[in-house]
Amino acid sequence: MIERLASKADRTVGIEQEFRKQGIEIIYSEPVHVPALVWQELEALPDAQRRTMQLFLDALYLSCSEYANGILMRDSFGNEHKTLRKAWRERMFEEHGDDFLALDRRNKLRFNLINGVADALRSTVKELNKFDVHNSQADSLRSLAEKVPPVSTSYYLTLSEDEKMQVVNSTDQIARETLAILANPGIIDEHHA
Repeated sequence: MIERLASKADRTVGIEQEFRKQGIEIIYSEPVHVPALVWQELEALPDAQRRTMQLFLDALYLSCSEYANGILMRDSFGNEHKTLRKAWRERMFEEHGDDFLALDRRNKLRFNLINGVADALRSTVKELNKFDVHNSQADSLRSLAEKVPPVSTSYYLTLSEDEKMQVVNSTDQIARETLAILANPGIIDEHHA
C-alpha cells in the first residue's frame, strides 16, 4: 500500500513537471480543514426531514471542501475550450490516465466545480426554507446564497481569464465562508412550524 501511494505521488510530481514544461501553472490552495461534522441539532426535525437535511448538508459540505481544497491549473489556451484545451486534455489522459484526471477534476477553473458549490448552497437553502429552519447559521447560509452570482456554462465559457479568476475567487470565498458556518455547532437547532 505504501509503495502504491509513493508511486502515485511520484507520478503526480512527474505530471506537474511536464505541465510546467508546457506552460501549465498549478497553484495549490491554502488548505482548509473542517473536522467531520455531526449534525446533532437535526434531532429537532421529524425523521424524514432530518434525513433530507442531512443529505443536503453533507452534499454542501463535500462540494465546499472539495472546492476550497482544489487547485488552479492555468494555461494559455484562453477560450479555446473545444479545440486546444480539449485536445491537450485528451492527450494528457492518454498519457497519464487516472493520475491526470485526479488533478484535472480538482481544477477550480472547471465550471462543474464552481456550479457544484452554487447548486449545493442554493439547494440547501431551499430545504432550510421548506422546513422553516431559522437560526443564525441558517440565516447566514441564506445571506451567502444571495451572493452567488448566476453564471451559466455558456456565459462562463465566454469570460476572459481575468473574469474567470474573479468567479473562482468569489466561489472560493463562498466555499470557505460556508465551511466556517457549517463548522459552527447549531446549524439546525431551531425548527419553527
